[in-house]
Order: sequence, then C-alpha cells, then structure tokens
Amino acid sequence: LMFVAEDSVVAGGHDCNPTMFAVKAGAWAEGKKLDDAKAEKKGFSAGASARSAAFKKFEMSSTQGVDSTAPSEASTLHQNCISGVASCQAWKAGGRVSKIVTVGLDGRLCFWQIPGLSEAFAAASIN
Repeated sequence: LMFVAEDSVVAGGHDCNPTMFAVKAGAWAEGKKLDDAKAEKKGFSAGASARSAAFKKFEMSSTQGVDSTAPSEASTLHQNCISGVASCQAWKAGGRVSKIVTVGLDGRLCFWQIPGLSEAFAAASIN
C-alpha cells in the first residue's frame, strides 16, 4: 500500500495486479488496475526457445507442484503476489507520484506509470 497523493493510494497483494483507490464523495472507491491484461506483455514469454520452455516446465514442477506440459500463467506481469510498492523523490511532481515500482514473490521488479485521477476513476461510480 502506498499513498500517491493525499486522496489516492496504490495497493498490491495476492491478485498480482496493483490497483488504484481514491476518496470520492467521502468514501474509498476502486479505480484502475495498473496491469492491463489485454495489453501485450513484453519480456519473459516473448520468443521462448525449447530450452527456456523446458526450464520453465522444471521450475513450475519444483516450485508450484504443477506437472503439466503447458504451464499455466497468470494474465498479469507478476506471477505471484506483490510484496512491495515503492517510489522515489525524482518521480514526484506537484505533490503526486507519477511512477511506482512493485516487487513480487516471483522475483520480478515492475515499473508502472500512474494515471491521472480522472483517467483512473472514469468508470468508477459511488452508489
């Protein structure tokens, strides 16, 4: 959990996807999930060779007890729960954090651009 402004936070946890929350009409509202599952993923799975596929199969069987020819992956960049959220002073402008970094139990370090509040909460409604 990290405050990115006086009235908004970014939370990460067991759903493997950092989510923005903000105060709207006196109550906390869930906003945008920062990891868009529809976006094309870069890095780890692109252009997998036979050797990396074999290593991934071994890794899945030894760490998660999965014995399958097609290992299942989460649709998010983090493949395990998010254990930390951080920022640095250089990423703060006008009292708001513009970028954060998350680290997960999968060992991945992911950088995120924080959207503006109007963009992050366009679909949110308070009843």
